[in-house]
Amino acid sequence: MAGEGGLLREAREARGLTLADIEQIIKIRRVYLQALENEMYEEMPGDTYIRGFLRGYARVVGLKPDEIVEMYLDSRRPKEIPILTEKTLKKTSVGKGPLVAVLVVVLGIVGFLGYHGYRQWAGKGPEAVLDQGTGQETETETEEDTKSELGLGPGLESEPGLEPGSESDEEAVPSTSVNTAPLTAEIFFEARCWMKVKADGRVVMEETVDEGATRTITAEDKIEFVSIGFPPGIRIVFNGKELPRFGVTPVSNFVLTADNQR
Repeated sequence: MAGEGGLLREAREARGLTLADIEQIIKIRRVYLQALENEMYEEMPGDTYIRGFLRGYARVVGLKPDEIVEMYLDSRRPKEIPILTEKTLKKTSVGKGPLVAVLVVVLGIVGFLGYHGYRQWAGKGPEAVLDQGTGQETETETEEDTKSELGLGPGLESEPGLEPGSESDEEAVPSTSVNTAPLTAEIFFEARCWMKVKADGRVVMEETVDEGATRTITAEDKIEFVSIGFPPGIRIVFNGKELPRFGVTPVSNFVLTADNQR
């Protein structure tokens, strides 16, 4: 502690005053007076109040207010951390010679480890890498191997009767056509309107939009208009096709899926 609280307590006791007496004289609550003496400033209402309380307390017990406040301010200032420089190192008992020796040893160890690691890497070749998860070596494909597998370069020996990159009749799997085209709903706001929209079950829009604005919602499976505050104020173009306009009744749980396109 800075000591200003102890000085106030000692001066009060020397005058034969109690905290109740001080409270009656300067009209400051006893809990704050006790906090000043214990220098527990976190219990005080603020820095401005603390300074004022200290000044008033100091006057009553015969101390100099400015000196008490200065002691308080000094206790609140952050302590400077000394910066280690070459000049300060010279002033210490440790000379420059031992410090240089330590640095040389550290650099030597780092250099040895780096060289040893490089030798290990160079000895294994570019195709051997260390798996960070298991600690075991794994082989990586080279660019030439990748090209060979894709039928883009030399090194591929195709079976008779098969073109490079093709599959045999036994390995061929009939494919099914799946419509993965996303659903797109363009919303044109002709009046100010609030709405909440979900795409594939996730809320992607919940706001009030001004007149003249547009919003575009995309999804894989469905677009759900959870709530539309003023349906006549919007137009919806779904996958390039404009939908029929809504009436004045608020709309809720209006769902668009791929079936709506048919």
